[in-house]
Amino acid sequence: MAQKPQLITTKIPPAAPVTQNQDLYTLGLLFYGMKEKILAIPGFPSSFTTPAPPVHRIQAAGARAGGLGMFATVDLDVGDLIVCERPIVVAPQRLPFPEGPDGKAAHDMYEMAMIFQLGPERTDAYFALSNCFGKSVPEVYGIMNTNALPVGALPGHDGACLAVFKEISRVNHSCRPNAVYSWHLTSFTGQLRALQPIKKGKQIFITYLGIDQPRANRQRAMLDKFKFKCKCGACSLSGQYARFSDLRRTLILAQAYADLTRTDADVLAWATNPTLPDRMLVDAAELWLNWMIGERSMNDVLLPVIFSRLCKAYAALEDEEAVRKYAKQAAALETAFTGDDGGWHAVAAAPRNNIWWGLRRKARQIVDQ
Repeated sequence: MAQKPQLITTKIPPAAPVTQNQDLYTLGLLFYGMKEKILAIPGFPSSFTTPAPPVHRIQAAGARAGGLGMFATVDLDVGDLIVCERPIVVAPQRLPFPEGPDGKAAHDMYEMAMIFQLGPERTDAYFALSNCFGKSVPEVYGIMNTNALPVGALPGHDGACLAVFKEISRVNHSCRPNAVYSWHLTSFTGQLRALQPIKKGKQIFITYLGIDQPRANRQRAMLDKFKFKCKCGACSLSGQYARFSDLRRTLILAQAYADLTRTDADVLAWATNPTLPDRMLVDAAELWLNWMIGERSMNDVLLPVIFSRLCKAYAALEDEEAVRKYAKQAAALETAFTGDDGGWHAVAAAPRNNIWWGLRRKARQIVDQ
């Protein structure tokens, strides 16, 4: 019978050179071999910065969200960095603990090892987080399952891994989030950035699960995973507004799984055929974009395709102002999702500097000859 992979508890990066700032260290609950492969990442660990002074605070979240939440202390724009931090703990999503007394003993052993390596400050921060599972599971894993955010697959392990953060794990859920979380492997940090303008004093929200689904599906998933019924603005809609919201999200999800690889071919076919309406592509693309922004369901597959179509189509129409507008919007949202503008600022700076510029006019000139 094959043995289950063995776990170790360790600090990442290694505790040398020694620093007094324990927030720079992460406790890894890892399978053997993972740490060495993480440390072998070129440039690991890269440096990182977080806003100083902080642009957020943790405080009581109010009746709707309950508990604590994160609030903006300054006005934030799309793409602005709210916080960047190394997690308290990272671990595989599925831990190979047996059932029964042996499993409890293993849980207790790893919990003791974690507390020893975390130190008092990080331990206090971890155990101050919520535990929606109560006494049904060991506390350390109840907290992990309640507060962990995805980090994808880490080197040395093909399965999904999770991270628990001191600050970012305090952010509450909304099906219309105004911020987005992302994981950056080389710096071993989670980043939280604004997904829309956030006014000083407003609460910051992310989404815990996929939000392209209709409300009934979302609420069932939240209840199953996190033991609460979502009462966000999207889930509080009623009547035709709720039905329209569900329809838009369903269509966004369906469109994201359609064949989007033909964007350039579609734009070229339209741009070189002057018998087709000038706004045929841009009207449709703007509709999809407005739906995504309205629902705040920014599908990361569909969104870049929409911006690509808009910028190329408006370039073909020689509308410099529109190209610049959508390229800047794309840059801000790409920064929110990845921390990098994805080259969109260069497009905004030189709207005419592309092969699409003026294709509609040139097509008409050919027809008129």
